[in-house]
Amino acid sequence: MRLCLCLLIALQTLGCASLWSKKPSEPPVVQEPGEITLRWNGQPDLAGFNIYRRTENGTDVKVNTSPVRPLVQHPGNRGLIPYQFVDRGVVTGEEYYYTFEQIEKNGATYRWETPRLMTASPLARPSTSG
Repeated sequence: MRLCLCLLIALQTLGCASLWSKKPSEPPVVQEPGEITLRWNGQPDLAGFNIYRRTENGTDVKVNTSPVRPLVQHPGNRGLIPYQFVDRGVVTGEEYYYTFEQIEKNGATYRWETPRLMTASPLARPSTSG
């Protein structure tokens, strides 16, 4: 199941989500000005996720203080549910690689193999005309 989930995320990133009958409502990764927002789908029966960030030549650093929980509660253990994490500890213009680590309810962890490359966008400056 883990391999299938990783493959699903990789294919969604490549624009191949049409292989599944139900597309996620939003893309797996989205950037907003001045921050990096990560969105992905995961299994409903997990304890959560840890998020690791690194620069190209750096080492992975955990950026969440507690496990990332799903955006919505799922009453059953079937299908995928949406997760989101906003990283505000980024420097504008820098590139970062993110790795997801799923946390099983029994405490076991599993790191997804393919990191995602994201660039921090500059914040919009307020207009000074007037």
